[in-house]
Amino acid sequence: MSAHLPAWLTWYQPLTTGFLAAAVLSSLPGAVRHPRQRLLWGGVALAAVAMVLDLPSLRHASGTHGVPWTLPLVRNAAGVLSAGAVLLFVARAADKPRLRTAVRAGAPIALAVLSALVLAERSRGPTLVDGALRVTHSALYWLVLGGIHLAANTACATLCLHHGRRTADRGLGLSLRLFGAGAVCAGLYWAG
Repeated sequence: MSAHLPAWLTWYQPLTTGFLAAAVLSSLPGAVRHPRQRLLWGGVALAAVAMVLDLPSLRHASGTHGVPWTLPLVRNAAGVLSAGAVLLFVARAADKPRLRTAVRAGAPIALAVLSALVLAERSRGPTLVDGALRVTHSALYWLVLGGIHLAANTACATLCLHHGRRTADRGLGLSLRLFGAGAVCAGLYWAG
């Protein structure tokens, strides 16, 4: 199952996923009490869902049981919705109405395009990898998915780094710069 993964990833990925899930659960009461936090909380919760669905044990189980197309589609849809929710939160905080409109229109279109690509690829059938059926997507699918994430991360990093340098509140400025740096790191992942 994990022969192709680096040894450190077998413990690091579940550990970091657990930390994110704990952060989501611990911040739930605040998100319930404060409506302005719900969008960001939802984005982080969807990121946690995508990370849980990317754990090697779940990926392996999905390849041996059930429909192998379901897990990757749900995982990537959660990732796209997470990116959209976080970008929508940042656009609202930065008072960028055109960006908010673009995200609200673009997220459903992105999900429809990815779903259509998956449905078109279903005729190829999954391939056997490490004793389990795996979905292999086309280069077009990965270009679209990566492009969506790169665009969201670039916009988020640009806004956060820009506003993080200009705010008078030091704590907010540091938070925005750290969030922007995280968006840069996520963008590097999708670019690589």
